[in-house]
Amino acid sequence: MNISEMLENFNQRLVAELGEDEAASLQLHPSAPATEAQLAQLQGFSNLPIPAELLQLYRQLGGITFNDCEESYIEIFSPAELLSLLVNRSPKLPADSLGLIDTIRRSWAYDRKELDPEAYFDEDTLRSLNEDYKCFGIYREDLEAAYYFYFDKNGQFGEVYYHQDEFNVLECALSQMVDESAADNSLATLLEQGFEDLAAFHIDGKYRGW
Repeated sequence: MNISEMLENFNQRLVAELGEDEAASLQLHPSAPATEAQLAQLQGFSNLPIPAELLQLYRQLGGITFNDCEESYIEIFSPAELLSLLVNRSPKLPADSLGLIDTIRRSWAYDRKELDPEAYFDEDTLRSLNEDYKCFGIYREDLEAAYYFYFDKNGQFGEVYYHQDEFNVLECALSQMVDESAADNSLATLLEQGFEDLAAFHIDGKYRGW
C-alpha cells in the first residue's frame, strides 16, 4: 500500500467509526504536489540528500496537512511551506534550517530553552545534530508533546519524542544520536504506524504506548 492509499484509508476509517461530521475536522489531506524547481531549491538547503521515498511523496502529495484539529494530527511539511519559511525569513527570528533541532525549536515558537546552546548541549553538538538529521514532519496527540519525523545521511527514517515536561527523554535520545543514528525505518513504515496510532487516538482516545 502506498502512502496516498494509507492516507485515504485513514480518512475512510474515521468516517466509518465516527461519522462524517465528526471525522471532517480530524481528517488529513495532501498539499499541492511540489514542482521540480521547488525540490531543487529545497535540496539546496540540505547538506544531506533528500531520500527518494520522501521526494516521491513531495511529487505526488506535496505534503500532508490537517483540517481543523490543531492538537492531534500528522503533518508532513510541504516544500512550498518550508521554502517560504527559509527564503522569506524575518531577520528578527533566530537562525533556522531543515535540521532536527531547529525544527523542534521552531515548532515551540523558540520558547523551549532546553535546546538553547549550553543549556544541555554545547553549540557544536547542536550544530552536528542539525547537520546529521533533517526533520520533515510531526506526529502530535496533544499540545504538550510531539514526535518529530527525521531522515539521516543513509536515507533512513526515524522519529524522536519531546514532551514539554519530560526533556530527559529527548536529552537521552539526542545524546545517543550524536554517536549513532537510530533511524531504521522506511518512510512508508513510519507513516503507516503513524496513521494507525492517530486513528486509534481519535476513535478510542488511546495514546501511543498505552
